This record gives sequence, structure tokens and C-alpha cells, in this order.
Amino acid sequence: MKTPFENWEEELSALEKILESGWVHFRLEDIKTIIKAYKTNHGSANRASKEIPYSNSTIIKYWRRAGFEIGKRGRLLDSREIQEIEEAYNTYNGNACRASKEIDFSVPTIIKYWKKAGFNTKRGRKRGEKNRTYSEGYQKYKQLIEEGKNQSKIKEELGISRQAVSYYLNYHPELRKLYDEKHKK
Repeated sequence: MKTPFENWEEELSALEKILESGWVHFRLEDIKTIIKAYKTNHGSANRASKEIPYSNSTIIKYWRRAGFEIGKRGRLLDSREIQEIEEAYNTYNGNACRASKEIDFSVPTIIKYWKKAGFNTKRGRKRGEKNRTYSEGYQKYKQLIEEGKNQSKIKEELGISRQAVSYYLNYHPELRKLYDEKHKK
């Protein structure tokens, strides 16, 4: 496979032809940005996605179309990399998505090594189970309903969106019942 280090202009010319063929949805400047990211990030789409506003899958798609060699999946990590992933568990409070944005590994890779280390990777509720945690936010929400506040006032006091207010009412039937009782006409 060719790499952008051999003949850069030839690669960009090929991309211009692909762009003209109509299969792409980005401007030529955007495609050039994606292609240049291959060189500056040494072929790491995960690292590139942190620098440019495109997802890993979009970046890899364009790199493959350009004929660039994409790293093999499932490579074994060395002990230093595994240690970095394990330390990220506490640093990012078990949030693999946040960890992935800061360290150079994908979410599935992070979860895989957290599981191997015995960390709890299933935060929150179990599949199919309603979230019934009575957190501080839930308690505040319930208090506002008990005070007779309408959805608009709840939104303002909690500093959340209108959709979040509706979500709370729809997701917690006990809150919906309380709200309906307080706002009967």
C-alpha cells in the first residue's frame, strides 16, 4: 500500500478525482485535512480524531480510500500501555468515553483491559431496569414538584432543558403521578 510519505501530490490528486466522482460528502479542503492527519498522527485515527472534527470511522474511511495502510486491529499492548489504561479507571472515574478522549486508546480497548484488571465496567442500571437512584437531583426535582412548581419553573430552578424536565417525568412514573396530582385543574 502507498503512504502519504511517498508522493503527497499524487495522493491529493487521486482524492480530487474521487471527490469529482461524487461518493464523498466533504469539501476538498476537509479531505486534505483528513489526509494530512495521517502523516501528523502516524496513522492513528484515534489520535487524529482528537485534533480534527471527524470521527474515527470517517477518518479511517478516507484513509482507506486514499490507499493508506491502516493499523491492524487487536494488537497486543505492552505493559506500559496497559498500566496507562488501568490508571485511567480511577482518573476518569470508570468513564471509558472520557478516558478515550484523553489517552490514545479506543473505548472498546479501554473496557477490555479494565475488565481484565477486574474493574467494574457496568456502571448504572442493569439492562431493562429502570434507573431508580434517588440522587440529589432527583430529590430536588421531587421537592419542586411538591412545592407545586410547573415544568417551566422546574427548568429554570434546576438549570436544565425543557426536554430534560419531560424526560424526568416520563422516566419516573412516581414523579409523573405526583406532578399530575399537584397540577390538576
